[in-house]
Amino acid sequence: VIILILIGMPLMAIVGWLIVSAVFFVFAKSLGGKGTYTSQSHGIALINSVFNIITTVVFALLAIVAAGLISVQIAINVIIAVYNFYVITIALRSIHKYSTVRAVFTWLIPVIIILILVLVAGLLVLSALNIQ
Repeated sequence: VIILILIGMPLMAIVGWLIVSAVFFVFAKSLGGKGTYTSQSHGIALINSVFNIITTVVFALLAIVAAGLISVQIAINVIIAVYNFYVITIALRSIHKYSTVRAVFTWLIPVIIILILVLVAGLLVLSALNIQ
């Protein structure tokens, strides 16, 4: 099981990075972006690798120090996520040579679509569970 985790987690992270980068690239191009998939993927990989390490360290430290303070852990993770999106926005703006607003829309539109899909899926599951 540990070997599967050691092999599976990095593999899932790489596949996830490629998918996220492809989705962002499609939206970046539709918003007039001029960058390449390679340069964007490289930028996102650099950003996410740093934030994944920071999040892991913070989560581990909070699990030790503030084991019962879930709200503190959530608040810190939200702050890290917001800063991550800020850095991604600056990277997308630079890579694709367009405005900050377009850079924000590059990641915001997919996030909103995913949230709506998750909400609809959750409602469908709940409605299926309530049928007697």
